[in-house]
Amino acid sequence: MADASSKALKVVAGKMKSEGKHVIEFGLNWAPSRNSTNLPYQLGTKKALALSKIIPLIIGTTKNEFSPFANMRFTGASEKTIM
Repeated sequence: MADASSKALKVVAGKMKSEGKHVIEFGLNWAPSRNSTNLPYQLGTKKALALSKIIPLIIGTTKNEFSPFANMRFTGASEKTIM
């Protein structure tokens, strides 16, 4: 998956360069971008921080998110069995 992502980013960067568009020095990467509807301000700006200061933040990890499925024990199992 990481290889596919890297390849896709290289293709896009190549197209941008061929169109004369600037590609940042570190290359392209996947990240949220401002679109005025869902993300009205660029991340990290004063306006964005002010808008989000009352939104609770859940801190956690996905480290073990798929652990129950690692040995395929729950593949095809009912919701009752999983819970």
